[in-house]
Amino acid sequence: MFTERDLTAMGLDWNMSWNSSDVDCPDKSYQLRFYVYTVVEVMIAFLSIFGNTLVCVAVLRGRRLRTPSNLLVVSLAVADICVGLFAIPFAIATSVGLPLHPYACCFTLSFIIITTQTSIFGMLAIAVDRYMAVGLHLSYARLATTRRTCLTIAATWAAATAIGLVPMVWHRSQSAFTCCYFEEVINMSYMVYFNFFGSVLPPLVVVAAIYTRVFLIARSQLKKISKLNIGLSIRDRRMAKIKRELRVAVSLAMVVGAFAASWLPLHIINCVNFFTTTRVPNQVVLSAIVLSHANSAVNPVIYTWRLEEFRNAFKAILTSWCQQTFRQDEERDLKPVRSYAQLNMVEMQKSRSFP
Repeated sequence: MFTERDLTAMGLDWNMSWNSSDVDCPDKSYQLRFYVYTVVEVMIAFLSIFGNTLVCVAVLRGRRLRTPSNLLVVSLAVADICVGLFAIPFAIATSVGLPLHPYACCFTLSFIIITTQTSIFGMLAIAVDRYMAVGLHLSYARLATTRRTCLTIAATWAAATAIGLVPMVWHRSQSAFTCCYFEEVINMSYMVYFNFFGSVLPPLVVVAAIYTRVFLIARSQLKKISKLNIGLSIRDRRMAKIKRELRVAVSLAMVVGAFAASWLPLHIINCVNFFTTTRVPNQVVLSAIVLSHANSAVNPVIYTWRLEEFRNAFKAILTSWCQQTFRQDEERDLKPVRSYAQLNMVEMQKSRSFP
């Protein structure tokens, strides 16, 4: 075991900095701003959980949607559910400097990074899958099996967890702060160099390149099919299949675009604070955080707008839930009436049996 002197030498003098559970953290949020921020975050959390739960249920229940490709979509939806269930509450807690225990603080902040990284790697896996579906369509069924897809999902979550847990060992010296504020705990060199330039930006560039290649291949295939001397019905079926895959690819590319638009402002703010002496105002930082979290509620909207199969599945699920709720209410209301009617029937039978 390390002694207190050893911990101090390593910059991990947590007992001296965190030995009080009643530390009065300075108010960086200003009450009204904090209340507005909290209300907006809670609304985003609810929408994220509700919308992405619909996505998971639609894929698991719908026979046509239960494909290896859509398992990657479910993995992305689970990451967004984790944002609503855990990352947003954690962000609200750290905005006021909680939790005070050093290990709990580092894990809380690390988990927020894990969910982001999982989404990035998930979108990279989806982009590769779309490339195989369009560019390697003859061998796609052989390559994209359920087993390989599950292994891919496990690899994306493992890699994201490994990257996100780095702040557990790479963080600012504990003697420099007493409250769990992100910028005072997480080393900004990790956020800028390792996280942004190393783990966020390269996958986004690769994804953009893959989708660009997918669109070029699809356009080339459509031109070739239109020139083939084959039956009109066969040509139409082939073109319809490619157009369907292209529409899915466009929809998923929009998911990537929404992610980049939501998260890049926060990373740019980190770069500005790290490379310059300028400090971005706190209200701008909070707005960027809200924008990044709002991305978790956007994907189901894109699926509903762009993909008919998901739209129909969502309608069926919501209709089923509503009908089940109304049916339970009606049964609960009719129970006393049925019981009373049964008693009358029993009395009538008794009177007939004994004249």
